[in-house]
Amino acid sequence: MADEPLLYTVPAAARMLGLGRSKIYDLIRSGRIRSVRVDGCRRIPRAALEEFVSGLES
Repeated sequence: MADEPLLYTVPAAARMLGLGRSKIYDLIRSGRIRSVRVDGCRRIPRAALEEFVSGLES
């Protein structure tokens, strides 16, 4: 786990969740997945992906 990134690109997050890139952007816009901007690039924290999946299970 030490070599896993802390921030993921939208396409990488989409692959991890088995969703499309557009769906990830929809989830970001709706506030269901948190994201950050780094010099104009959208990134998704690993913890935000874990929180999203955890929320689906409950």
